[in-house]
Amino acid sequence: LYFQQGDLEQASKHYEDALQKFPSFRRAHKNLGLIAVRQGEFRQAIPHLSRVVELGGGDGTTFGLLGYAYSSTEQYVPAESAYRQAVLLQPDMLDWKLGLTVSVFKQRKYNEAVALCEELITRYPDRADFWMMQANAYVGLAQPLKAAENYEVVRRMGKASAQAIRIPHTRHT
Repeated sequence: LYFQQGDLEQASKHYEDALQKFPSFRRAHKNLGLIAVRQGEFRQAIPHLSRVVELGGGDGTTFGLLGYAYSSTEQYVPAESAYRQAVLLQPDMLDWKLGLTVSVFKQRKYNEAVALCEELITRYPDRADFWMMQANAYVGLAQPLKAAENYEVVRRMGKASAQAIRIPHTRHT
């Protein structure tokens, strides 16, 4: 009831008490993970959300929030894995696809980032941020002409600014 009423502090206390008595109480772990994410305590969310998966409660939302928590702590490899599961279970959830795209981009998997951005752009052609992310992936692939094409699309959308079209510093291998 505390959780439903938004009293997260009291809810957390009672969920922790419940876990002392029943360490495999999946809903308590899930709700503690949700509370931690809401409060921006991503390192605390990870063990609870991971435990939910271990206990068989790996739904799209749990995997998506786990991906978000990992990404927020700059752990992009496990974030990618969690987001892939979330996308598999909830393929229409934009947040999970975007999280996956950012995760692969942060790992410098630019080819995958380009492909994921292509899917996002096809579905949401008016989102300048998707065009920019793909342009940045093209820069990472040392394909400046393709990046320039994306920058031109953004300019034609009227969403180009000096700050929006800044080329990220990348290292080429």
